[in-house]
Amino acid sequence: MITDSKKVLVRMNFKNDDIYDFKRVPSEDDAEDYDDEYDEDTVDEPGELDIDGDDTAKNGTNVVTEGYLYKKDGRVVLRYAEADSTDLANELTVLSYELGKPGILTMERNGICRTVMVFEEGKRYISMYSVGAMSMELTIRTYELENTLTLENGGAVRLGYTLENGGSTVSSVKMLINIELL
Repeated sequence: MITDSKKVLVRMNFKNDDIYDFKRVPSEDDAEDYDDEYDEDTVDEPGELDIDGDDTAKNGTNVVTEGYLYKKDGRVVLRYAEADSTDLANELTVLSYELGKPGILTMERNGICRTVMVFEEGKRYISMYSVGAMSMELTIRTYELENTLTLENGGAVRLGYTLENGGSTVSSVKMLINIELL
């Protein structure tokens, strides 16, 4: 049963860096660099992306969309549709965590891309990622997770993780999601 549903503004900044040196492991310095690179002033209007060349390379991609924040079955849930201007246009994304356990975050995507990913700092989780008829197994290694999201105040989620396939790191993702109550 859904309770305490609130409309929210979701501001995301994310970087997805392909890693060509498969022996490279993200360090704490990577997270510090990301802190310096994120700039709330570069976030655009709802549904818009900041794709101005050097700015995107430096600050990542910025997206603003609306969603809902609520409690369901003992979990805090953030649900939003990806902005039309992204590769995942209109995909439904759900981020959630069990009440009292904000350090374990689950992301579910439903649409053309389907996956359930679990993030917990210092841990690895295996996930299936499906696009159309193609599916692949990915290992998610979370090296940073800060979650201040609450039903009462909104908050933020800072997430850093790598994606591994076949034992090799293929991508490093850094995200900052700010959630504001409307």
